[in-house]
Amino acid sequence: MVLFRTQLVSPKAVTNINHKIFLKSMEKKRGFLRVYLIVALMMGILGLLDSILTLAKLNLAYYGETLALIAFLFFWFNLTTLIFFIYQRLEKITYVLPVYHMAIYILFTIIAVILFIRGLTENLNLSIMVGAGILAAIFEIGFSVHLLMKFSNYASKTQ
Repeated sequence: MVLFRTQLVSPKAVTNINHKIFLKSMEKKRGFLRVYLIVALMMGILGLLDSILTLAKLNLAYYGETLALIAFLFFWFNLTTLIFFIYQRLEKITYVLPVYHMAIYILFTIIAVILFIRGLTENLNLSIMVGAGILAAIFEIGFSVHLLMKFSNYASKTQ
């Protein structure tokens, strides 16, 4: 028995208290993870919608500028999220989406700038970019749903 806060408490009770504190802290970490995954899922759906609208040749007023601003802000959100996930020591699988989003954003921006500078904005190049956008969006949606299900199952097992 250990003297704990002027009471006699068994080591097992202390371990149970520490385990409950650990679970509460993990709930908070996973709460932000869940919010991030839902935002990533919405961004994937938005990316898929953007690709479909581009294929259908529908141009909505200010849609492109709004989407570009959202994508730029999401890039910085991913950078912040990645730092937060590393700081909170979440599972390494949670690093995949933020790194992926930042890499895709940089890659698509570089390709778009190169195509624009060279004047290669023909239908074939645009179709390739749209196809890549559809594949990227499908991956984002699928991986976000996978992680949401994985961590919701983990939460239900720990309770």
